[in-house]
Amino acid sequence: MEKMERNINLLTWQNSIEYLDFQGEDYAYLDTPSKIVCLVRDFFDITKGNWNVSDLLLLKTAMTSIDLKPKDKVNYLTVMLEINDTPALQEKLLGGASIKAIEESSCLLSLSVLKKLMDLDDENFYIVDTVSDYLVDQGIQADRKDVRNNLVIRYLKTKEGVNIDTQVECYDLVLDLLYNINQGQEENILYLPGMETEMIDESAIKSSMEFTMKEAETLYQQGKIEEAKTKFKELANQDYGPAMKRLGDLCQATEDFVLANQWYEKAGEADYDWGWYCLGDAFMYGKGVTSDYEIAVQCFQNAYDLDGEAKEHAAGCLGLIYQKYENYDAANAYFAEVGEAGIPFGWKNLGDSYYNGTGVEQNYKKAREYYQKAIDLDESTKGELTKIIGDTYKSQKNLEQAYIYFQKAGEAGNGWGWYELGDAYFEGKGVEENYDKAREYLLKAYDLEGDSKNYAAGLLGIISLYQDEYEQAEKWLQKAEKAACDWAWIEVGEAYHIGNGVEIDYKKAQKCYQNAYNLGKKNKGEAADRIGIIYFDNKSYDNAYKWFKKSAEADFDFGWKHLGDAYYKGYGVGRDYEEAIECYEKGLRHYGKAYDLCKKMLDRLY
Repeated sequence: MEKMERNINLLTWQNSIEYLDFQGEDYAYLDTPSKIVCLVRDFFDITKGNWNVSDLLLLKTAMTSIDLKPKDKVNYLTVMLEINDTPALQEKLLGGASIKAIEESSCLLSLSVLKKLMDLDDENFYIVDTVSDYLVDQGIQADRKDVRNNLVIRYLKTKEGVNIDTQVECYDLVLDLLYNINQGQEENILYLPGMETEMIDESAIKSSMEFTMKEAETLYQQGKIEEAKTKFKELANQDYGPAMKRLGDLCQATEDFVLANQWYEKAGEADYDWGWYCLGDAFMYGKGVTSDYEIAVQCFQNAYDLDGEAKEHAAGCLGLIYQKYENYDAANAYFAEVGEAGIPFGWKNLGDSYYNGTGVEQNYKKAREYYQKAIDLDESTKGELTKIIGDTYKSQKNLEQAYIYFQKAGEAGNGWGWYELGDAYFEGKGVEENYDKAREYLLKAYDLEGDSKNYAAGLLGIISLYQDEYEQAEKWLQKAEKAACDWAWIEVGEAYHIGNGVEIDYKKAQKCYQNAYNLGKKNKGEAADRIGIIYFDNKSYDNAYKWFKKSAEADFDFGWKHLGDAYYKGYGVGRDYEEAIECYEKGLRHYGKAYDLCKKMLDRLY
């Protein structure tokens, strides 16, 4: 009788499916992911996970009835993302269930993908934020969801060798989801409302907490912060580690580091690995506490020993701390473990060890191997690491290979790669000197955000200067800011000062000299001296004296000579021969261009 009732329900469903609706929209008018989810959930609920070949043929007919052709292809990842990012679809497919950690991802691929996406949206959002912040620091603007999606793609590709960004037939995807839902329920990976199970009470409570945690995260993402906090606190009062850690994150976001660390410690004591990890991070970097590496090591070790998702991240931090303690064997062992776990950070740091010879014999070849492993795991590291690979070849005087990798780095969005090529053509290092080529690459570097932008502008200014394009040089040096060369500013200032290729303009000359002085580099004294000369020529002796004194304080020989002149003749200061003699003697000791002039004045005074 039960089987007959099930068959009648299945036939009734198939015959009426085009009239069914989801959230007020007829099935036939839904988008493809929504059609797939509705079909899967309805079919599963009616068959209760027990179907035969005839039932599956009926399912195919139902698909066609709502204009979903079984042979049509869809992108697997796109459908999974739509389900995860649409709460109503997620609720429909899973029936309000939470997904437990899955040991064999390849066996239950669809649930594994959804679980990974949910974790990165919820309790492990820290990972996505860390990667996003790193990309911003490298001058790469990345959408947070794109970062999350790429992490999931790379995780499954590395761990299971599965490419989820691929085309599949609609019918195959429906069958896969049905299998995942059925197995998930049978293996207690899914906690469905009302399902009969022999799980002990403790597991049921954990399932309920996970579901409440997901509700809290949804509220938070909807901007209902206080409602979310209330749910987090309710869970924290039940010693639920993820909720305690999440409360710590919220406190840290408002820079209440002391309270944040209290929550992290409670989460750790509740055996939640990310709690210990975050507390270790606080002691490592001094967030709300005095930086203490010994305590940080204890916290990271606790996280590592719990053998959860935070394990390899904790291993990476342990590696960094042991490196600071000069325990290089332990540090490099941890970095290797992190790399083997599919985290590019590990290979990158191990590459750095061989690049710098930190705890191991310097070996550029090994460094390149580890950097390449990091690149293979995460394409976003390509720009930075191919530039470093180029540096290794440059250090070995293999400029041909170096420039190949600098080119790759530039094409991957690393400004320093383009800068190195521009500098090569500017200097004629390994290639024929070519200012046009240099300018081409430097402009590419300038167009990218990051430190290389200003340095590219500085070198562009020098090229313009060498080509007697003084106004253009001034514009580029202005853009270079602190990365500009002080002597280049002096050269441009001199052009305006004496009318070399441009009209004489003392104000512009003084501004250029002032820019050179403000950089505080080795030509600071000369810049100050030239400002003093402009004031002197304009009979502003008080200001001239002030700038000659600054030049002398920077130990520039002409600064001493001109300051001596001020004391000798009483320009801007009372006449004082003893002071003048002292200044001339200091200028004399440089044995520079001011030597003869200082000696002449000393002969006159003696």
